[in-house]
Amino acid sequence: MKYRIMAAGETWLAEALEAKADQSSGTTRPVRRRHRAKAATKAKAAPRAKAADDADGSIGSEPGKRSARQPSRGPKPAVEYLIDDGWFTTPRDLGAIRTELEHRMALRFKATDLSPTMTRLLRAGRLKRAKTEAGQYEYRSE
Repeated sequence: MKYRIMAAGETWLAEALEAKADQSSGTTRPVRRRHRAKAATKAKAAPRAKAADDADGSIGSEPGKRSARQPSRGPKPAVEYLIDDGWFTTPRDLGAIRTELEHRMALRFKATDLSPTMTRLLRAGRLKRAKTEAGQYEYRSE
């Protein structure tokens, strides 16, 4: 069985052999080494004022009042946005909720991320749920 090294490896070996030959003949030739480019670092975002943040993660002019702005993080503010928008007036299953969040807000959540959020909103009284014949829950608001 015969193995072949890629072109970059062959170049490196050839340079190493030349450097070794130069050292043994008495002449010194510096070995040229390649350096990796440093990865670009993200600029630090300016810290947001905590006084303007609401409990749901959206920014509003009055404390405690939700704004019409779409949420920026997490499944709970995203689902609460759909509740406030009236999307849950008809019963929706978890798959429909995932699809709506992806299409409307470009947010992708796994079912395992959304399920605890739906349970918390259910316990908080923001949603109601009913089990279908297929054994899946459908969530709605009143």
